Amino acid sequence: MLVRTLGISLNIPTGLALVDRRQLRAIIEQQSREVSEPSGGSHELDPERTLGIYVRRGLRRGIYVQSGLPRMLFLQIAAHEYAHAWQGENCPLAMEPVQHEGLAEWVAYHTLATYNYQRERQRMLRREDFYGQGLRWALKLEARAGMQAVLDQCRCPDEA
Repeated sequence: MLVRTLGISLNIPTGLALVDRRQLRAIIEQQSREVSEPSGGSHELDPERTLGIYVRRGLRRGIYVQSGLPRMLFLQIAAHEYAHAWQGENCPLAMEPVQHEGLAEWVAYHTLATYNYQRERQRMLRREDFYGQGLRWALKLEARAGMQAVLDQCRCPDEA
């Protein structure tokens, strides 16, 4: 779906694992200890509230999502983390949290549209944190210049 709709795909194999709450918390805490800058951007993750994470350790990459989530929430979280994996391949340098999370939320937003989850999409737009700010940034850019412009804006300059 993401390849067909948004034109993003991964070149490096990236696993997807469903983990329980305790396991996800341990992965987040380990990632915070091992990496001076979290893989999700320049902000700290709250291990008690985070439902998914993209982790890169050397050549190994993985997306971890909490098991037992409702279908809609699983799709949203998995798409968001997939976007972070794409970012890791296309521009591994740190971005501002609004842009970094904006792309991930934009991918999740379009994924939810594919499955007709309109209420959740509206909720995403109402967020006032940098996730919501980033989503609105990406949607504004998309409206002005198209989907490809959002992807190009999130690539390293020599990759675009």
